[in-house]
Amino acid sequence: MSPRAVTASAMAMIARKVSQCLKTERGAHAFSACASVFGSLALWGIEAVGGVLGVLRTGRLPEAPP
Repeated sequence: MSPRAVTASAMAMIARKVSQCLKTERGAHAFSACASVFGSLALWGIEAVGGVLGVLRTGRLPEAPP
């Protein structure tokens, strides 16, 4: 499965799980941040789950490829 397909699948699953959270400004902001991280990882060809775990461990996105 391509990184874009994994990201699309992950975003759909997250959207279903947090749909109630999106009704608040705080929830919408959190979802937006997650979507941004997943989108960046997909553009860089980094596997979504491993990339997110790295972000959670370090608090930073990995270096963008050249």
